[in-house]
Amino acid sequence: MKTKNKYGVYVILIGMIMLLATLKMKYANIDNKEVTNIPIPTTTVPTPTVTKLGGTDFEIDYPVWQKLPYQGDGFVVDRYVAPKTLVVKTNEKDRSMVEKEIIEWLEGLGVSPESHKIVWE
Repeated sequence: MKTKNKYGVYVILIGMIMLLATLKMKYANIDNKEVTNIPIPTTTVPTPTVTKLGGTDFEIDYPVWQKLPYQGDGFVVDRYVAPKTLVVKTNEKDRSMVEKEIIEWLEGLGVSPESHKIVWE
């Protein structure tokens, strides 16, 4: 009885091999180079037109946001962390000299330096 089952497995395996060989020969000549181009819709990125943020006038609370980051000698005015609060990163330079340069920069842009708070990093 064992020999019958043993040969049955061989018969099934040979049958599967023949089936796979037949399928390979049947589909070997099919041209797979036909590719249909599916049009991909192009999306446009909208231009930001934010004029108000949180109910306050954006240009009043963040008057120099378009000029950031501003790099001076040994420091960078990096970003706003809150309305009229600028983050300044320094490279071990005297803070009073950096503060003078920032005040001159703000005055040159027409912004009152007293209106801004500086956070040092």
